[in-house]
Amino acid sequence: MNAFNTPYMPKIGYQSIRLALMMLVVATISISFLVGFAAYANATSFTSVNYGEDCGSETYSFTIGNYIVEGCVEDPDWYEDHNKNVEEHLEIYAEKAIEQGYTGEVGVAVGCVNALFFNISLPQCSDGIDNDGNGFSDYPNDPGCSSASDNSESGYAPQCSDGIDNDGNGVVDYPDDLGCSSANDNNESGWLPECSDGIDNDGNGLIDYPNDPGCSSASDNSESGYAPQCSDGIDNDGDGFIDYPNDLGCDSALDDTEAGELYTHWNVGAWGVCSGYDSETGQNGTQTRTVESFADEACCNDSEPASSRECSMPPDYDLFDVTGGDPNDITNAFSIYVTFIGDQQVKFSSPVQIGVSPVFANHPNQSDVNFSVTGVSPALPADTEYFFTPQTITPAGYLTGTEFKAKVQRTSAGVYSIGIQAESGGIVKNGTIFLNVSVVNPSFQEI
Repeated sequence: MNAFNTPYMPKIGYQSIRLALMMLVVATISISFLVGFAAYANATSFTSVNYGEDCGSETYSFTIGNYIVEGCVEDPDWYEDHNKNVEEHLEIYAEKAIEQGYTGEVGVAVGCVNALFFNISLPQCSDGIDNDGNGFSDYPNDPGCSSASDNSESGYAPQCSDGIDNDGNGVVDYPDDLGCSSANDNNESGWLPECSDGIDNDGNGLIDYPNDPGCSSASDNSESGYAPQCSDGIDNDGDGFIDYPNDLGCDSALDDTEAGELYTHWNVGAWGVCSGYDSETGQNGTQTRTVESFADEACCNDSEPASSRECSMPPDYDLFDVTGGDPNDITNAFSIYVTFIGDQQVKFSSPVQIGVSPVFANHPNQSDVNFSVTGVSPALPADTEYFFTPQTITPAGYLTGTEFKAKVQRTSAGVYSIGIQAESGGIVKNGTIFLNVSVVNPSFQEI
């Protein structure tokens, strides 16, 4: 006790007071930090933002499942000051956003500590959008997608949507090229339009473009709609004769006028076949016809029509199997073989060498021969491929010919008929290659 009978009070120095105040400040800051961090850890209120404007230059990219995420934070310095991992926190909240069904540009306010911004999207090959505009969306429908996580649909177009006339028939892609079953079909072959199929589809005696005037181009699918005067079945000039070759005013069935020569006082027969062609020298042959005066010869003021004229034989040709070695062994049927052993899925067939045997060996108008596939029966898998090597042969290569083989996808055993066509100077020859498919399942015996 002291003189005032009061309890003893020890002296408190300046250093003690300073220490107490510092501890109070630290405690206050720690409580604020814990409250802010708790809010950070539990904040889940997402809202739409403008990611490009709200984010600075420091962004982070990562994936969560199939989702592609870009993210940033409002104040990256806060994480550095507190030794926190920015990307780890971004991944936590991106996952929360995805769990709650948020995609696109979204943000979340994390208490009074910070704000996070995201741009969340699915890769192109699983986003439900036709990103490359080829008519197909996502994996596995778009062939440009290697998997559902692929972020680019571009890079592939099947033959039936690639903008190219792959089979050279003058028609491009589905639905215009009838060789295409869909835009996703990778084979345009198997169909020719009427104006390049080698057939007189409208029965007017003229075949294909440019010979049939009903054809506007080789890709036109209708020969109908036009007949010139010299093949229309009408006596257009009233001379008693109709069409080529009966009306001598007609130079050909394609001639569009019958007028020009009137033999009203002569009975003129049709021109006969061209004969007398010399294949050794290439000399032209001769056509003849009957020319007789009418009984009333007093009316005959016109000169006698010609009874013969020079004619040219077309450079005809046939196909033969070069393997046999004899160009005179003419055939339009060939055979190739393929055997699938075990679980083999794709194999090349054996080849066959197809040669061209000209009917007139020294014909001056021989031209290149182009080969193509016209159809298959019964159908082979759509991705089966056919190869002519070369596809076009010159007259110098007639006897060597072209090698044909097929790259066959696994199919049932049996015989498949592959239609082929050779075309040269408007002369078309059709043939058949018989593909013999065998399937062998090897058996093993323990010894």
